[in-house]
Amino acid sequence: MLMHDLMINASFLDEITDRRYPGFPVAEIAADGSSVITKHDGTGGLVSVGTVTALLLYEIAEPAYLGPDVVTYFDTVRVEQAGPDRVALTRTGGSPPTDTLKVALSCRWVGCGARSGDKSGNANVGFWARDERTYAWLRRELTTARLRELLPEAAMLVIHSTSCDRGPIAPGVAATARPDAQAKGLGEYLRSRYVLAPRELVPDAFLSGSPLSGSPIEAARTP
Repeated sequence: MLMHDLMINASFLDEITDRRYPGFPVAEIAADGSSVITKHDGTGGLVSVGTVTALLLYEIAEPAYLGPDVVTYFDTVRVEQAGPDRVALTRTGGSPPTDTLKVALSCRWVGCGARSGDKSGNANVGFWARDERTYAWLRRELTTARLRELLPEAAMLVIHSTSCDRGPIAPGVAATARPDAQAKGLGEYLRSRYVLAPRELVPDAFLSGSPLSGSPIEAARTP
């Protein structure tokens, strides 16, 4: 777990009110395999369901995450706020390791967080929602076909999509001169694309006096 992920890589920066130097994350691991993610007292940043979710989505592909000693099923992890700057991770399933190792991989629309990254020639983008309605819309909107429309430079690439209910970077960072060669900003790049969203998911601040006149956000207004 990286220290800067407690603040710098968060999608919802308005939630982070302590802008001091981020503290080092701490995992309090119990005998049953559950854990509580927290940080040192008196340090900045934020340990929340959102910041921890961003880390869980970082550099993974399918939910079955291959490790040298165990295969972890990320779609079984229960993530809950357990107090200020304390997030509990429970009910995580796993199985014995396979005979191969994974060279790992991993993001904001309205109400959606995102995290992206790279490994070798692969780019990964993970999205999550703050509530069930937004998640339902996200699943409908962000199909593989829609992703190809929003990111035309990825239209000819192989795209794998995985949904957990509970990229365009050439042959790899060393072989490309394009900006963001490690796909760290791919999630925000995708979130900069205009999409039509249901009116009830769009905050009033985006509609009242919005400078985006004529944009899809305007089209999301209801009489």
